[in-house]
Amino acid sequence: FFSCSMLFPKDYTPQDDDLMGMRGLGKPTWTDWRNWALLVIAMFLAQSAGHWVIKNLVFPPGSSLRTYMASKQELDATVLCIVGLVSCIVLALHGLLYQKAAFVWHDLGPHVLQSFRRWQVLNVATMVVQGSCMAINFRADIRDGQYTSQFTLLTPAYFGFYIWAVIGIGNTVFVVWQAMPSQRDNSLLAVVSPYWMAAMLWQTGFFFVFCPYAQGVLWIATVFLLIAAVSLGGAFLVFTTEDLGYSRYGWSTWLFAHVPITIHNGWLTAGTLASANAMLLRFDFPFYQQITFANLCLYFALWAGVFFTVYRNDAILGLTLAWATNAIRVMYEDCALDSDLGRQCQAELPPINKTVFEAQATTAHLITSVVLLTCLVVIALKLKDLTSK
Repeated sequence: FFSCSMLFPKDYTPQDDDLMGMRGLGKPTWTDWRNWALLVIAMFLAQSAGHWVIKNLVFPPGSSLRTYMASKQELDATVLCIVGLVSCIVLALHGLLYQKAAFVWHDLGPHVLQSFRRWQVLNVATMVVQGSCMAINFRADIRDGQYTSQFTLLTPAYFGFYIWAVIGIGNTVFVVWQAMPSQRDNSLLAVVSPYWMAAMLWQTGFFFVFCPYAQGVLWIATVFLLIAAVSLGGAFLVFTTEDLGYSRYGWSTWLFAHVPITIHNGWLTAGTLASANAMLLRFDFPFYQQITFANLCLYFALWAGVFFTVYRNDAILGLTLAWATNAIRVMYEDCALDSDLGRQCQAELPPINKTVFEAQATTAHLITSVVLLTCLVVIALKLKDLTSK
């Protein structure tokens, strides 16, 4: 609800004069660049330290808390307490972003931090928290240190998850770049930052609820992914909206902010759909309901890929969804084969024959082709506009 409404209070919108006419901090000095370098170094050091603390002090190997969260538990008061506490913390932080967006945009006080806006430093702090919590590696899809993704009717092939490397690098580059003194008067980044911070908070909370101990309430993890995807969707809408009073931004904002955030948004959207399908399998829904829902999710990916590519005149989200549906197509084809992977897939899914997998693969292939073709047409038209100017 927070994310689908705007992330900004009704009386403080991106068009407000206070934002659009932010007091300029002046031309960056060598001191500002030195402070930026120190901030970036501090970010990486804090991430490493936080990762070590969580892995070795908060959840040390062999500790009772780690053993509890890494093991399947009955749905009792303890499980609900942990999941509820994580949910309340993330909701509270998201609520603060909603209520205090104006505070985020203003510049900081004296001393070293006068080189930055608040949103620049808060983005760095959010990255530190998210990077530190990645030390929680007892996810629900890990067994004995290895990923064992449960097969569903919407599971991407393993290569599809390589995009996480692109997302991780992209987010790091975005945070380092947006903290530069040269970007502190970038009003577009000021508006996008609360959306990005909200998404990263929900994704961080996901690490704590997508664990074996919470097998009975893993639908909450799906909700976390959904809200993270919708939050990044807000950033995508800001990037692709031309009537908010911003001048057309340059290539650096497009490459270091628009591209990584939109790719992240597209993959979280696909991940939400896959996670929702896993819930149907986990709760033993009838097969016809599972395959119907899987097809509805594929059609939603088709709609989102085509609609947002055409309506927002931007192909990045569509290309990311095409990557996801193509990975799903490959998994369908693998499941139809008489191989170890195919037999494992057929054993974990409801009893269906190879014809169903082949039909699903054809559907995913057509959807991927349509979305990809739409993206290529939009890219060609945009290149034509650029070359004609």
